[in-house]
Amino acid sequence: MGLATAHRQVRASNGVEVDEGIRDLLEALWRRGMVTEFSCQGHDGELAHICFACAYDAHRFTQCPGDFLITLGEYRAWVDFPAHLIGELTRYWSS
Repeated sequence: MGLATAHRQVRASNGVEVDEGIRDLLEALWRRGMVTEFSCQGHDGELAHICFACAYDAHRFTQCPGDFLITLGEYRAWVDFPAHLIGELTRYWSS
């Protein structure tokens, strides 16, 4: 049984259920070797976010154009960003 979410869930290429609006960005990051653990596409003015398994991948992600907030944990790191940037970030990481 999956978690209750505010967004429509779709199956990604690795079999994980993710928010439909952020799937293509996650797929692009995975193709670049970045490991993610959690994500949310954001909505109604809320920020989108991606939790990376290691801080190095979070740092790599924030090197592209955009406004980011990084929260470092002991091992992982969360990156929050405006949801309207998802399309632009997807194009950046897909190229």
